[in-house]
Amino acid sequence: MKPVNSIAAVAILVGALAGCSADPVGVTETISSSPTGSCTPTGEQIESISFAGVFGSAPEVTFDAPLEILSTQRLVISKGEGRPVVNGDDLVIDYSLYNAASGALIEESGYDELSPTVLSLDTEAPNFVGVSLTAACSTVGSRVAGLIPPLEDFQPLLRHDERVKEALRFLTKPPLPLGTRLPYQILVAGALSTFDPRTRATLGLHRPWWPAITVTRVLLWLVAVVLGGESTSRKRAMERIERLSKNVA
Repeated sequence: MKPVNSIAAVAILVGALAGCSADPVGVTETISSSPTGSCTPTGEQIESISFAGVFGSAPEVTFDAPLEILSTQRLVISKGEGRPVVNGDDLVIDYSLYNAASGALIEESGYDELSPTVLSLDTEAPNFVGVSLTAACSTVGSRVAGLIPPLEDFQPLLRHDERVKEALRFLTKPPLPLGTRLPYQILVAGALSTFDPRTRATLGLHRPWWPAITVTRVLLWLVAVVLGGESTSRKRAMERIERLSKNVA
């Protein structure tokens, strides 16, 4: 059976803060890296955040929004006296979630005997990777904080491996009939242009040099003109509903 280690956490999403709250030891300690360099580093943005409060109660978190970063930053607010946690441990956490863009509190656990959540520490897993990066290298009983960017918060981490490449090749260049390939490529280019630049970079994609969004709008307008503003199936369905309504009346 895997050990269950008690640490409590606070988190800010969308470039978010994740913290872990426990018995204060009276000294705030910042750890930028471990001797092997495997710990998440601190940074100017997370060090600008103010934390107050005692273990067992919701922390008081103060910062000037918005905060923006490209990778998770970590800060040890108070160091616990337990053993260091490692990948595979189950962490019992209390948490608060703040929006780092607006400063608004999103959610808090109850900070009572029923509120802690169990989180499996795994810095290699795509889900909750920012929280794991924040908790890693901590000792049991620590209060830690993490400022987490969108791609590392509570959503799966985007990857650019061979499976993703294969899927993208199929989605961007499917085996369509010759006459439909150009319109499809225009639609693909329009969709790619709406992606966040960091998402495109992560997936190995590039924004078209030409005004793809405008051209896509024109193409969709032409399709609507040719096919009509309402699909035939929907039109027939609405006619049938109208007939049924009259029969009932």
